[in-house]
Amino acid sequence: MVITDYTKLIDAETWAFIERTNSFYPPETVHFTIPEQREVYGDLCRAFFAGYPPDVEAETTEFRTGDHAIPVRIYKATALPLQDPVGAESPAGSRPSPPIVLYFHGGGLVHGYLRGRHTVGRAQASFSRIVEAVQALGAGEWPY
Repeated sequence: MVITDYTKLIDAETWAFIERTNSFYPPETVHFTIPEQREVYGDLCRAFFAGYPPDVEAETTEFRTGDHAIPVRIYKATALPLQDPVGAESPAGSRPSPPIVLYFHGGGLVHGYLRGRHTVGRAQASFSRIVEAVQALGAGEWPY
């Protein structure tokens, strides 16, 4: 079996990013409660925060289904021109619907919450027009 030597494949800038990220996760993190893990992740997000893209609005709403509501945050780019999707035809005098990205976060369903993904949603909307980010239920609180 061949073992890859990543010290030769990864540049210094990427190693610095990896080391900075790892500095937020000491070995004992695996024993943290879910709220404690979320706090560590929040600290990481705040440390890497570089500001929001300009001209993106955000609105938090909910999608009601059955007996509960699912929080949704909608990001809209205000500066991008509305364009017809390739090959789409619009009835005369109507405007085509803008493309929409439906974003379900990663995070193993532990770190996922709308507040923690705000930067990602805004960044995606800055080049895709509209992003709808869905709040997933946390694995610890909502085991399946």
